[in-house]
Amino acid sequence: MEYIHKYRKFRRNNKNKDFADSMRIDFKNFKKCKDEYLFMNTADILLLNISKFFDNKKSDDIDCVIKTINTIKDFCLKNNSFDNQSVSSFTKSHASFQAIRDSI
Repeated sequence: MEYIHKYRKFRRNNKNKDFADSMRIDFKNFKKCKDEYLFMNTADILLLNISKFFDNKKSDDIDCVIKTINTIKDFCLKNNSFDNQSVSSFTKSHASFQAIRDSI
């Protein structure tokens, strides 16, 4: 997914604005909350599955992708999802997918 690639580019070079621009976030604000998006490194399958709940016909639509990423981010923040497990474990867990799906 293009957004994951852009996020990883930012993690390698914190001056890269591609991800923030794609997400329509002011770069200064994004840099302050960048850790809220750590799930992006391993969330490819989770992003694809959750995006289907927003728009079955246009899962590559920009607004759908942004809504999906923000839904996962907000869920993780609200539920302290990384307190008891690693980010990688969370994004690969079927239970995580079900919990996010049920919250939509």
